[in-house]
Amino acid sequence: LLYTSHNQISILRPRIFRFNPKLKYIDLSFNSVINIPGNVFDDLKDLEVLELSNNFISHIEKNSFDRLTHLQTLLLSDNKMTEV
Repeated sequence: LLYTSHNQISILRPRIFRFNPKLKYIDLSFNSVINIPGNVFDDLKDLEVLELSNNFISHIEKNSFDRLTHLQTLLLSDNKMTEV
């Protein structure tokens, strides 16, 4: 479990989670994330829940979630996306 809610995070760097590949739950809600790069979550093969609600996400790179083969829940509510 990685709980980083309400931390004013604005940038998710590529492969930022590479040293924590066993994470199953990440909460990045209520931050200032604007963009989801394509390879941010590539190392998280076991991730089941990804909480990205209440940010300022307006763009998600194609294939950003492709390697999350165990992902069961993706929460993206209350962002700035205009199309999916």
